[in-house]
Amino acid sequence: MMIVDDPRDYDKWIPLAYDAALKRKLWFHETREGVVSFHTEVDVTDIVETNKAAFNDSENKRWGDGKVVASIDLPTYFNKIVPAKLNGDDAYIKRWLNDSDNRAYRTRKGTI
Repeated sequence: MMIVDDPRDYDKWIPLAYDAALKRKLWFHETREGVVSFHTEVDVTDIVETNKAAFNDSENKRWGDGKVVASIDLPTYFNKIVPAKLNGDDAYIKRWLNDSDNRAYRTRKGTI
């Protein structure tokens, strides 16, 4: 069964749903052969800006138990952190949080 009604829409990403509270868009793509793919896109601008302000404000602040070191959007959290947590791989989580590619999620300077 084909989902796309208009043949001109095959091989295009088409918006399917938008969740304003989560700032999440769901897209789908169907090929002429009937293969369907879905893609989720999350706007993390607010999280990144809030993290950036907290990160810059953390200069010379003391570390301690209960300090928030990162704020991560839910899709990234469930895809990157939860599998490691379920496997007890705290070393991976530390590496991931300390990786400069993931700095936008950090709220404190230093290393974990």
